[in-house]
Amino acid sequence: LTRDTNSTPQSIYPRLTHVNVRRLADDIVAALAVRLAQKKIDAIVDVPAGLFFPADEQLLHDAITQLADNALTAMSCGGELWITGVHGMSGVEIEIADSGPGLSAPAELLKAARSDNGGLSLVQRIAEAHGGRAWARNHDEGGAVVGFRIRAAA
Repeated sequence: LTRDTNSTPQSIYPRLTHVNVRRLADDIVAALAVRLAQKKIDAIVDVPAGLFFPADEQLLHDAITQLADNALTAMSCGGELWITGVHGMSGVEIEIADSGPGLSAPAELLKAARSDNGGLSLVQRIAEAHGGRAWARNHDEGGAVVGFRIRAAA
């Protein structure tokens, strides 16, 4: 398994375990608590308590943390950061939404990420390693929404 995110893009081979997605999201928010407080941003986790899913827990942690970090970086003081997760017919979808300025070109954002080894490239590679995909869009009420889907059978 290649987890070195500081070098050139490499293949990612997930080690699947039964991940408690709600606990993972809560842990990430707790780890970001100081930064959230400094920026006066409220974090809302909307993930069912019983949402367990086969995934690589460390990779899932890395992807959610990267997206939350990107959202916090884009936001000024005040606002909200949402982490949502739902289990649907084709897997688990996780989205990080913020009340920041939104994305200037959401459709181009992930295309551009493919050519570098930055955080969004990592999120894309993690989603794809789990048989899913990543996306980015602006929220109708303002702010950005970036998320990914992971499938049960990767």
